[in-house]
Amino acid sequence: MDRDELLFEFMLRMKEPDGITGALDLALKAAASVVETKANAWHKEWRKGYKSDTHLEGKSDGADECVVAILALTSKGTPND
Repeated sequence: MDRDELLFEFMLRMKEPDGITGALDLALKAAASVVETKANAWHKEWRKGYKSDTHLEGKSDGADECVVAILALTSKGTPND
């Protein structure tokens, strides 16, 4: 979902009964998705390098933790929704 699509969806969610909660969840999930994409890319790069670059491993692990933290801020409060 690109930025304009996200903004449009955000505005639509604001008009629904759950209002700001649904819109905020949408934005948080979009942010988590971007971070997860980076984490996966770094993880693949780390594995391709025969797991020898601890910096890449740390970046990937840290990004994974950020995804969990971002998703914990959603209305359900869990990363598994």
